[in-house]
Amino acid sequence: MNCIDFHSHTTASDGSDTPLELLLKAGSMGLTHLAITDHDTTFGVREGCRILTSGMPNLLCGIELSCSGAPGKCHMLGLGIDPDNATLCGTIERVQNARNERNALIAGRLTKLGMPCDINDVRKYASDDGVVGRPHFAQWLVANGYCNDMHHAFRAYLGDDAKAYMPVDCLVPAEGIAIIHAAGGRAYVAHPMLLRLKAHETIDVRIKALVDAGMDGIEVYYPEHTPVQTEKLTRLAHKFGLTITAGSDYHGTSRPHNKLGRMTDGQRAPIDRIDPWLLDQTISPAR
Repeated sequence: MNCIDFHSHTTASDGSDTPLELLLKAGSMGLTHLAITDHDTTFGVREGCRILTSGMPNLLCGIELSCSGAPGKCHMLGLGIDPDNATLCGTIERVQNARNERNALIAGRLTKLGMPCDINDVRKYASDDGVVGRPHFAQWLVANGYCNDMHHAFRAYLGDDAKAYMPVDCLVPAEGIAIIHAAGGRAYVAHPMLLRLKAHETIDVRIKALVDAGMDGIEVYYPEHTPVQTEKLTRLAHKFGLTITAGSDYHGTSRPHNKLGRMTDGQRAPIDRIDPWLLDQTISPAR
């Protein structure tokens, strides 16, 4: 029986497992299909393709692009992508440059708040080839005694609208979707029930706006979606002709409540509801 997880992170972004560790863990847990979807980088999934071997699940190439601007801030999952696509690679370079600029601003803001922060010290919490993001700042804050835990760090300093938050404006959702399409993939809004909606805006209105921007589907099955929300998203997918994906948003020890292969209500996703195209795009391990 197929068992999938199409949203996971490695040390290439803010996960704690290397691509090798993640693939071995997924295989040992009985997953048959896994997507590596690191934030704004394909380094992890490219490494996964290189090392894929017997005992590991089929691998789906993916990415999670950070988008902001109209119709609203979101994370867009690109699944079934070509990680070497020139348009995608050029975009990643631009996004990472914007992230580096944002990181310097966060370090400066923390320093002004009385917590002298050297970005080189923060980089120590990311892998050599990893993208530095807010979770690494959170680790730095905890390690240096400024915060009790990661949750405290985000609540006090790094979360949206917190004291040291700085936006990274690079891709609007329509552009992110177009780039995913250029790389041969399909675009799914990640964890839609966690979107920050505007006053009087409904999830139906936001999904419709993303559909108009070219979005292909919705991440319906997700650990923080309740069963009621999951069914609502399923109805919205049918209403707008969207396909469905499922993911745990696994990060390893940096987000221990997200369990690999477990989505809504801690259950595995029903494979018959998942976009079959995604299964067809996976790469089989060498035998």
